[in-house]
Amino acid sequence: MAWSAIKMLLALKCEESTRLVSEALDRELPAVERWAVRLHAVSCRSCRPFRRQVIFLRETLQQRFALESADSNDAFRLSDEARTRIARVIADRASEDSF
Repeated sequence: MAWSAIKMLLALKCEESTRLVSEALDRELPAVERWAVRLHAVSCRSCRPFRRQVIFLRETLQQRFALESADSNDAFRLSDEARTRIARVIADRASEDSF
């Protein structure tokens, strides 16, 4: 393991930790950075709740997005009643055109 990785694991500062936690929302952190954030959170009273809050927000937004995606798909589906009405109109017009 490179010296820079060891240094990051053992001496990560709050500013770097919060930056990495925030960056983890947009990209997957390399293993060294993930472990450095975790180790830092074990000993830091300020960064531990920040990390938990960011994880909570990410999970909440993912769930919300999943619900919205499901709802938007349902919004484009016709009810059985609407399908029946449309089928009747099409059938009626087709029979009118045949005369």
